[in-house]
Amino acid sequence: MHVYPCICFAGNHAYDFVAPLCSQMSNRKAVLRDPDSDEEFDQRQNTHKFPWEHGNARGEWFQPGADTTWERKGYRDDSDKFRKDVRRTIANQRADGRTRDELYGGTPTKSDVGHIFADSNGGSNTLGNIYMQPSGMNRDMKADFDDVNAAWVGYARTEKAMKESRGYGELDGGRWAQWNSTDVVDSGKAKLKQVGVLTKQGGELDKRSPAYRNGDLKVDPDGHVRGMQAKMKELRKIGKAKEEDDDLAHLFGSGMSGLGRR
Repeated sequence: MHVYPCICFAGNHAYDFVAPLCSQMSNRKAVLRDPDSDEEFDQRQNTHKFPWEHGNARGEWFQPGADTTWERKGYRDDSDKFRKDVRRTIANQRADGRTRDELYGGTPTKSDVGHIFADSNGGSNTLGNIYMQPSGMNRDMKADFDDVNAAWVGYARTEKAMKESRGYGELDGGRWAQWNSTDVVDSGKAKLKQVGVLTKQGGELDKRSPAYRNGDLKVDPDGHVRGMQAKMKELRKIGKAKEEDDDLAHLFGSGMSGLGRR
């Protein structure tokens, strides 16, 4: 029996479900999925961030290893080619009809192929170390907030990203050499909490976040999160203010120490 996606309206909400052919629908009970449920909210985000996990991209090209497409195409040392090919192997159109440009943007882009551990910090050009990231967020972060990326993708994916980056990148020679993946995620979660953003174990935006509840962050129907660029700017200001406070404390601490020796 064939099935088709349908829409049902109840109150002020639209629900999508899969139902039999319309001629047989009267004898069947539709299964409703509330788009405002936590499960659907998380699923939308993850489908957008990781299209290769949902059959919407050619992820096998970017799995690292010997005698693989990844090795033959030389992705290890070519970040630009790697990102370009990841984007172009996302399906032109998903089963729900949404196109690649609608989901991720053409010119300008809506989402970038973002590294969890930046390549300049030793992160690998591999499938386990990337996600489709809001472009404004990515470009404002540069290579300074890998831990925020980790919080944004969750514990399991960060563990995989760290493992691949140690094996196929140069993470052991960078700033994260002595860190474990759990501590990296926890560091990012602590930073995000300062600007009202809470993330779940899997990296999904938590609806309880003050920044979501007050409208600073919004999640589009396709799972794209809007508003993170402004949050990264807030984090930079917080970081700069802390550096200035630390400099002053060091200056006055040194001065007082010098006075004590006279």
